[in-house]
Order: sequence, then structure tokens, then C-alpha cells
Amino acid sequence: MVYKGLRSFRPFSAPFRVVLNTLLPPLCSLCDQAANHRTQLCHHCLTLINADHQRRRSSCLLCGVELDHQVATTTCSEAIEDTPLPPHAKKQTANFVSLNDGALHCATCIRYPPAFDRCIAASRYSPLSAKLVNTLKQGGKLACSVPMAELIIDAVRSRYSNQPERHIDLMVPVPLHINRLKIRGFNQAAEIAKPVARQLGIPLALTACARQTDTPSQQRLNFSARKLNLQQAFGTTTRVNGRRIAIIDDVVTTCATSNAVAKSLLDAGAVSCDIWCFARTPLNG
Repeated sequence: MVYKGLRSFRPFSAPFRVVLNTLLPPLCSLCDQAANHRTQLCHHCLTLINADHQRRRSSCLLCGVELDHQVATTTCSEAIEDTPLPPHAKKQTANFVSLNDGALHCATCIRYPPAFDRCIAASRYSPLSAKLVNTLKQGGKLACSVPMAELIIDAVRSRYSNQPERHIDLMVPVPLHINRLKIRGFNQAAEIAKPVARQLGIPLALTACARQTDTPSQQRLNFSARKLNLQQAFGTTTRVNGRRIAIIDDVVTTCATSNAVAKSLLDAGAVSCDIWCFARTPLNG
């Protein structure tokens, strides 16, 4: 208890905190064991999250969902040319090496092309990543946003050849409606976005997009119901003309929410939108 108390005591000066971090390593956000200073996760928990993520099969070039042999749609170059996909996705098809019999995009993205260009997930939604998300959202432990942010940073640096700032010039968190914000006290997407923006040196617009309607929870809705639930749910409150935007969220399930946010930003003049999230649920997750 004394250990936790010292670590959570904020008035310490920066130099003192450096000494404190050296003498008392941070505690893992999942198991309270000694953790890595950067990720705030112990070696064991970080290894488990990374191992689960690496077990993912090939994924859709657009929404990032895992492509399953039984349900994925195999597309050839001619089909891609005839499909209304974002230019970014068409450019990648020539260099994409698929592990799933040539499938490049999931059936949903082919039938309903998303507004965003790509979805980059730092982890696969699993019991361990779910625990981290729920400890942040439901438990109110804001420190959990640190490992989530650090893993997102690793993922986007890998995806953008270590230079995400050359592809993105504004970050926007998925907004909460004011009623939910009052109940929870914080927006988890914004808390994750803050350290990501700070470390990557990309401007963060916390209020660029607002949730205009307090829609019912998405958790128990199917894909079609989620799309209907989010019609006209978001509005842009900041000038985003010509901006290349990264939309930040904790978990992406069907992409319905992030896609609705992307549509709102693109309608307001943004050039492109990418999705950066901590966890992506499997197709049947």
C-alpha cells in the first residue's frame, strides 16, 4: 500500500519522479507486478498480449478484421478495380501478400466500402486486452490508458514505416455524448489519444467531433442495427479542411462508430481518415 501510495502521489517534482521510477518500478496495469516503465505492463502480460495479436490470421486491408477461410471473400485484381474502394486500398493490393487464398478484403468491406482508409489495431480483442479496457472504462483506472497508448504507438510506427507524422496531421478521439461523459467522468478514447499525440508530435483535437445524440449502447446490436443507430450521431465542430486524420478508439468491433465519425469529418473537408485502436475484435468476437 505504501508503494502504491508513493507512486500515485502527484506533487513530486519531475527529477524526484525519475529517482522514484528507478528505485520503485511501476506496477503492471493488469497484475500489479513490477512493470516496464514505458508500457506499464510486466513482461509476462505484455508477452501474452503480443502473442495473442501475432496469432491473428491475415486481415482485411480496410477494416483490419481477421479473414477466415470459411467466410472471407477472395478477390482478384479485376474485382478490386470494379469495387468502389478508397485509392489507398487499391494501391496496396499489388504489394499485399495474402495468407488466405488471395483474400484482400472482407465481404462486409466489399459490399459496404468504409469511409476510412484503414484500421490499425494494436492488439486482438482477448480476455487480457478486454481486462485492460474494462479496468479503464468501468474501473476508472486512467493509468491503463498508458499501456494501450504505447502499444498503439508501436503499431502505427510499424505500419507507417516509423513515420506516422508524415501521413497524419491531426488526431481526433471518438467522442462521448455529454450525458455519458458526465456519468463516466472521462472519455477513454481521449485519454488514450493524449499520450499518443504527445509522443508522436501530432496535434490532438479533443473537441473536433461531437456526439450529437445519446444513442443506445452498441454492444448488443448487429451490424445493420449499429449503422442505423449511428445515423446523424456525430457532427464536426472544428475546421478540418485538408487534414489527414487519425481517429482514436479503444476497441473496434464492427467499425460502425469509427466509420460514422470518419464520414462526419470527411463531410467537413478532411482529406482522409485512418482508425487507430487498441483492440480489434475477431469476426465472431
